[in-house]
Amino acid sequence: MLWYKNWLEMRWRTVFIALLFALQMFAVYRNAGNGTGNVVAATGAFGYLWIIASIMAAGTGIRTQSASLAAVKGLHGSAYFTLSLPVSRADLFGVRTIMGVVQMAVIIVLANCGLWALFPAAQANTTLGDAMGYGLAVFVCCLGFYFFSSLLAVFLDPTWWLYGGLLAIGVCWWLLRGVQSAFNVFKALQERAPLITHTIPWPAMFTSLAISLILFLATLRVIQTREF
Repeated sequence: MLWYKNWLEMRWRTVFIALLFALQMFAVYRNAGNGTGNVVAATGAFGYLWIIASIMAAGTGIRTQSASLAAVKGLHGSAYFTLSLPVSRADLFGVRTIMGVVQMAVIIVLANCGLWALFPAAQANTTLGDAMGYGLAVFVCCLGFYFFSSLLAVFLDPTWWLYGGLLAIGVCWWLLRGVQSAFNVFKALQERAPLITHTIPWPAMFTSLAISLILFLATLRVIQTREF
C-alpha cells in the first residue's frame, strides 16, 4: 500500500520533471544541429536541472506530495491519513526515500543517455564510459540535494519547500562559484564533469555521500520525534 500511495503522490511530479528534461534536450539538440553546441555548454545547461530533479524527487518526506505544490484531494493526499497508517514513521520515510532515489536515478540515466546519444560533440570527444561515469557522478552528487530537500520539507509546507530549497541551494552555488576545490559538488556537475575531464570526481562524490548520510539521519530523527 505504501508503494502505491507514494506513486499516486509523485506520478505527476515525475511527468513534470520529464517534460523539463525533454524541453532542455530539444534545445541542446537544436543548438548542436546549428553547430553552436559543445560539451561544456551542454553540461552547464543540464546542471541546474539535475538539482531541480533531485529536489522534486525528494518531495516532502512522509507527508503529502503535490505536483501543483498545493493541497491534494483524495485519501492519499491526506497527511493525517499517512501518519495514521499502521507502520512506523521510519518505514514511511524509508519507502518514500527509496522511491524518490529510484525515480531520480531513472531520470538521470535516461537524460544522460539522451544527452550523449543526441549531442554530436559528446560522441566525438567522449566515450560511453565517460557518459556512464557522468551519470554516476551526477546521481551521487545530487543525493546531497535530495536529502536536503527531505529535511527542509519536514519544517516547511509543500508550497514553500521547493522554493526554499532552490533558493538555499542557489545561494550556496553562488557562494562556491569561485571555489576550485575538488570537493566542490557544484563543479562536478559542470566543468569538472567526466564528460569534460574524462575522470570521475571522487572527492566531490564522497563529499556528497557524507552530506547525504548526515542529512538522512537528521531527517529521520526529526520525523520520529516531531509532532505533525
